Amino acid sequence: MLLSVGILLHGASGIGKSYFLHILESHLSGVKINFVTSPDIFQTNVGQSERKLLKIFQDAATYPRSLLIFEDIDAIAAKSDNALDRSVFGTLLAALNKIPPHVAIIGTTNRMDVIDPALTTNCRLDKVISMAPPTLLERAMMCQHVNVTEEIIKLAAQQTSGFVGADLLSFVREASMATMTDKNPGTITSEHINSALKVVRPSVLQNQKTATMVYTPMFGVEDALNTLEVAIVNPLRDSSAYRNIGIPPPKGVLLTGPSGSGKSHALGYVANQIAPFATCIPVLCTDLISKVVGGTEKALSELFATARQAAPCILLFDQIESLAPVRGFDTSSEQTFDRILSMLLLEMDGFGSSRQSIQSLSHENYLKQHVAIVATTTHAKLLDPAILRPGRFDLEIELTFPDALARSQAISCLQNQTKVAFETEFATEHDFNQWLVSKSEGASVGQLNAVFQEAALACLRTDIHATNVSMTQFKNALVQEISKAKLSNDISTEIDVNME
Repeated sequence: MLLSVGILLHGASGIGKSYFLHILESHLSGVKINFVTSPDIFQTNVGQSERKLLKIFQDAATYPRSLLIFEDIDAIAAKSDNALDRSVFGTLLAALNKIPPHVAIIGTTNRMDVIDPALTTNCRLDKVISMAPPTLLERAMMCQHVNVTEEIIKLAAQQTSGFVGADLLSFVREASMATMTDKNPGTITSEHINSALKVVRPSVLQNQKTATMVYTPMFGVEDALNTLEVAIVNPLRDSSAYRNIGIPPPKGVLLTGPSGSGKSHALGYVANQIAPFATCIPVLCTDLISKVVGGTEKALSELFATARQAAPCILLFDQIESLAPVRGFDTSSEQTFDRILSMLLLEMDGFGSSRQSIQSLSHENYLKQHVAIVATTTHAKLLDPAILRPGRFDLEIELTFPDALARSQAISCLQNQTKVAFETEFATEHDFNQWLVSKSEGASVGQLNAVFQEAALACLRTDIHATNVSMTQFKNALVQEISKAKLSNDISTEIDVNME
């Protein structure tokens, strides 16, 4: 029986691959261990690189027991059309095929996606081990080596989802430096934690462009937010409820509703709620579209690879119709959007837990591989039916415009920020509130906010020192925004009719 000659160890940069191997070295007595920096194998003259690589294997074979550790093995084992790269890789494969039984190999990489499949087949480095970022509990244990209170350790662990060991070291160093200007240097507080978080990001997200998600109060969507809580947030806190009932949590949640109904704000709510438990990557779908053929597919592939590395991770796609339109209407010669959709479907099928696996996984192991999607679109009809089937978007949540009670709550909140001199026409603030509720039927919270904003700007144009908006200015702003809303609704209605 052919035995595997080695192991391929992969994980994000800074996760601790080299540290782990040096600990392994200290536990292996009687074994000749040689650390090889793979990029250093390449030489200037033709044939020298191959000869140097062969000599490494020949020297290892002279010892009774030997272990070769190739760090960053992707430098000599990546998929490439370059003649030199192919020659060196061919030499590596030939050496692995002839390696004697007393020599073992360990390779490390942080770019598993570029590794040539030939390296991990035919009893070469076919034992692939993935190092995942530390969990909440593991981050707390790592932070215990710092002289801080239990409360600060808990806070630091909660706020550093997706951080690897090197990130945590940079984070602690940054927080410690932030204390230097205090009366008690070296004493880390929550303020220093927040200051460090603005500077240090998880390594897996360093090259990932992300949007900034801001959560603001929402009104009239309590049922939708509760559904999001159960489907997305609760499994991150404790997946036992899903395990007990025998089903995996939803892989994807689709938020639908007209423009202004609060879909993007709902994404902000999700980002705010999951921050202590998981990495959150908000993505504006239009930013992924590239003019270069294949550029969007590559960006999608890298995005999902990043999400898997940063697990547990939630991807927040705003305006997903940009990536998944109905097939058959792509007029480009390259069929760009059909290819983008195919890539998106492929990536969505590549993660998630089955009924069988959720039963056998502990919560800690479940978190290490958990990736989910929350996406928004104005109408599900804009999306290709393939992406809506169960197993991709398992749950659809429809957001509608606020009812009278929700509008009343929103108006009260807005008036606390922008004062309106309602006394000239109404006896009480409640009367003004109910009048505006009756005048704003069918309006979104965003449109109500626009009314107050336009009224305030009109007030400042009249008197830059004013503190209250007059009723005349407010009514003019209301009429103006109602006209805009009517035009927008007419356009939306025309689009809906054309979609039927």
